[in-house]
Amino acid sequence: MYFGPSLRTNQSDESAMEEFCRSSVTTIWHYHGGCTVGKVVDGDFRVMGVNSLRVVDGSTFSCLSRDQSSSHYHDVRPEREVEAKVE
Repeated sequence: MYFGPSLRTNQSDESAMEEFCRSSVTTIWHYHGGCTVGKVVDGDFRVMGVNSLRVVDGSTFSCLSRDQSSSHYHDVRPEREVEAKVE
């Protein structure tokens, strides 16, 4: 069941459809992909242009498999946390 705004009648209006998506699309799961490696963080998850700050969560993943995403978080976090403490 969906309780959000109605889909626009004129679906060929790209700006209206973009606004509809931005105002209505959501998730109950964790977001990922907002801190792109190579654009926001480097290969060691250090935030570019900021000293002593790393992002070690799902926002650095560009894609996930269709299984439970938490397994990916558990794979990367311990290794990166140890590296950060060593620095």
